[in-house]
Amino acid sequence: MGGMKRVLSLFAVLAMGVTQAAMAGPLDGVVKAVSTEFGQAVATKLVLLKSGPTAMDEPTDWSVFALDPHRSGDLVKMTVTRGEAGWTAKAAGAGDLLQRLPPRLLAMERVKVAPAEARRLAVQCAQLAQTSFASLEFQLATNGDTGRAEWALFLLDARGRELGFVVVSAETGAVMHQEFGGQVVPQVASPNGADSDRGEEAARQVRRGVRKAWNWTEEAGRQTGSFFRELFR
Repeated sequence: MGGMKRVLSLFAVLAMGVTQAAMAGPLDGVVKAVSTEFGQAVATKLVLLKSGPTAMDEPTDWSVFALDPHRSGDLVKMTVTRGEAGWTAKAAGAGDLLQRLPPRLLAMERVKVAPAEARRLAVQCAQLAQTSFASLEFQLATNGDTGRAEWALFLLDARGRELGFVVVSAETGAVMHQEFGGQVVPQVASPNGADSDRGEEAARQVRRGVRKAWNWTEEAGRQTGSFFRELFR
């Protein structure tokens, strides 16, 4: 009888492990590294993740931006890197770091689509557009209108010039927007004639709006210092 109980207990532990693994988000390691180093006050206020150009399926280095819990309107920046021991975070700046603030916090628990899956979808879009690229830049932020997390992927040539741009829902994996060679790829084919002209103008307006939404140009800001000293007082 005791042996049976031990077997049942073992199955319960294994089932719990499988359930927790299934519930784990694709960026939990990044969030945990931020929380471990800087606390939940920062980890729950993430607004933007950015990578540099990479040819890998998933970035191993992220620039992570969060709202400053001490100063309204300011941001803190961290670099989060994956090494042999896992993800680690370190301070990279604080202050007025971006030309504009992302409109909403990132609800990381809603992010279900891993960077590698977002990349796979972008590759499919590039293949259909007959576009080859050398590397990708990843960004993750919340759509200000819908409140949904989205991936933006910038497809670059060997010199770092942009060849394509794809937006993928980080919650469902749906391709929300794509453009190659400066042309928006319509989700539905446009009709001919005057309606087509109006469709092209609408596409240009969509392109301008979407690109503006993902223009997170960094400012010099204030360097690492007062915020992080204040955080650990």
